[in-house]
Amino acid sequence: MGGHLRLSDEALSDIAQIGATLLVAYAIEMSWVVKESPTRGSRREGWVGFVTGIGLCSAAGIALALAFIGKTGSTGLLGALGGVWMLFSLGFLGLLVAMLPYLLYELARTIHVDDE
Repeated sequence: MGGHLRLSDEALSDIAQIGATLLVAYAIEMSWVVKESPTRGSRREGWVGFVTGIGLCSAAGIALALAFIGKTGSTGLLGALGGVWMLFSLGFLGLLVAMLPYLLYELARTIHVDDE
C-alpha cells in the first residue's frame, strides 16, 4: 500500500467550487420543500433531518477540500480518510441534487397515501 492519491491544488479548488455550487442549489431546493410541505409529522421531520445531515456532510467535504489546498507531502491515514469523505460527500450531493425531483415526488406520494 505504498501508493496514494494526491490531488493537485487546482483539482481541490475545483472540487470545492463545484461542491459549493451544488450545496447552494441543494439548500435552495430543500428550503423550498420545507416551506411548501403542508404535512407535519414524523416522516417529514425525518426527511428534514436527513437532508440537513446531507448538507452538513457536504459542507464538511468542501471544508476538507479547502483545507488540503497547499498541503505538500503525504497526509497519512487521516488525510486519506478526509479525501474519501470529501469525494464521497460531494459525489453523493451531486447525485442527490440530480435525483431530488424524483425523491420529492415519492415522498409526497408516500405522505399522501398515508393520509388517506
